[in-house]
Amino acid sequence: MNAVEIRKMSTVERLQMMEVIWDSLLYDKTGIDSPEWHGTILEERKKKSKQVKRILSRYAS
Repeated sequence: MNAVEIRKMSTVERLQMMEVIWDSLLYDKTGIDSPEWHGTILEERKKKSKQVKRILSRYAS
């Protein structure tokens, strides 16, 4: 299937196709590794979350 064929599909058909693709990826056991920058962003968010929790805990007392 190519882009031209996909564009001919109705919106509902394309959404159904996307669901099938997402489901197939969900159970795919090939184990594609996340890029390194994902880990960096997650660490930054953890730090920010801890900072926010500390600030909020001051007001909860």
